[in-house]
Amino acid sequence: MDARGRHYRVHREVEAFPTHVYVKDTYTNLTDRDLGLLIYNELPVEEDQLTATRLAGYERKGRMVEMPHYGGASVFISDRHTGIGMVPMDDVFVVQSVLYVEDDTAGMGSEKFTLGPQASYTLEWAIYPTGSGDYFDFVNTFRRVEDRIGTADYAPGFVTFGPYNRRQVPTRDYLENRGIRLALLPVLGRTEDNPNVDIEGIEFLDFPKERALTKQQALAIHRRHPDVKVMFHVAHSLYATQDGDKFADSKVIDANGTHTRMGGPDWPFWVYYPAPGNSFHDALMRSVDVMMDEMDMDGALMDGFMLGYGGRWTYGGRWDQHSALIDKQTKTIQRKVSSVLLLMQPSMIEFSRKMNGKGGIVMANGVVVTRSVANEKYIYFDAEC
Repeated sequence: MDARGRHYRVHREVEAFPTHVYVKDTYTNLTDRDLGLLIYNELPVEEDQLTATRLAGYERKGRMVEMPHYGGASVFISDRHTGIGMVPMDDVFVVQSVLYVEDDTAGMGSEKFTLGPQASYTLEWAIYPTGSGDYFDFVNTFRRVEDRIGTADYAPGFVTFGPYNRRQVPTRDYLENRGIRLALLPVLGRTEDNPNVDIEGIEFLDFPKERALTKQQALAIHRRHPDVKVMFHVAHSLYATQDGDKFADSKVIDANGTHTRMGGPDWPFWVYYPAPGNSFHDALMRSVDVMMDEMDMDGALMDGFMLGYGGRWTYGGRWDQHSALIDKQTKTIQRKVSSVLLLMQPSMIEFSRKMNGKGGIVMANGVVVTRSVANEKYIYFDAEC
């Protein structure tokens, strides 16, 4: 099916399967300027018709304009007769998804979708009729179709808590009582190099004494429990430093043009994103070598793996080629923005493949699950251990 107007055209392909209907909508900008589009795919419903509604898996109505910490983007509704699930499929649609069940409509769309001059992009989505009306039948059918059913070989769990006892080696009883085979070390708080600094991300690259002690702890755990894997918490987006320009080409910039930061004034956590070609990407890749080759780790607990701690949108630097703030009244672009998730996704996949290539485990905590990330089948996805 084809349609066009003065500014753009759309080509829709629809393919029916026994379990679902798959839709591909290719939008093409016919102008020589950036073009923003408000896109909605929706289903009319009658008042008091619905018996169950879920947005991104959560039992609720209303409007969800940002994905929550855990789960994938989807809309599910059911009435006395049947259920219907709607799922964005391509990475851009997942990240930009607006999910809603409001008044007389249920649907999903994007309110940031943007095309450069003469550019084209295909938004992909699927519809899952669910005869039982059961949300979990919808989810499990989707998982089978998309091959998103994995096996966890190791049960994870934290083995130390807080700065005061975080260098301890757990007893066998502690591990057995909790079924732990993947020992997680928490935030590297009160570092040996500087007790005023807590390491959330890859700042351990700058703290050799802390690296050495953490390695000793890992070695001690391995000697006492040879069957147990060891890794520590890394929230890669956050970097404690007194030099906010340390990765000047990688800053997450807020709507006011300010470099985003969290924490106190002395050692704040500045917020950066890795992307191929920027300096933070290079540091993130180097951290794999340090963790695996120097610190004797078995992987990394990547907190906020695809979440965007400190901000999911950046208003400066490189453009993601797909996002802008669009005025709903005039249907025009107010300003370009970039999805931190789309910008950093290639780096997070490269990081994961490098870690996996060294025999390491990647545990992703806090993930907006895109198709590209879900295709990395070796990643462990968790919801706070």
